[in-house]
Amino acid sequence: MFLNQYFPWWFPTFEFIFFFLYIAGLVLITVWLCNDTKTTRTGLRVAIYLIIGSIVGSVIVVIIYVSVLDKQFVMIGTGDKGDSDNYDKQPKSWYLICYIFTGILIIVLAMFYAFTIE
Repeated sequence: MFLNQYFPWWFPTFEFIFFFLYIAGLVLITVWLCNDTKTTRTGLRVAIYLIIGSIVGSVIVVIIYVSVLDKQFVMIGTGDKGDSDNYDKQPKSWYLICYIFTGILIIVLAMFYAFTIE
């Protein structure tokens, strides 16, 4: 996302922060898998909150980005703006729907995991 010249600087930056929160949740789950103790079980709840929070935050950032975008399309790709082969146009609605659907899917799976560990 940082190499996409059509994205403003704040969009990939926030997405990167949420990505690290998601990874932190996955690390806590991996720590529990390697060593099952009472302390690491508490980390499972924190991991689920990190994963759900990062997905919700990421979707909110995408909604804000699509809302402030003046054009009807989101340019997907990397490289120089001048080369038409580097980017593909994707409708704003399709871009938003894909993010929301994927986010809901991950949140449902994370909540299922949270209910399972309880």
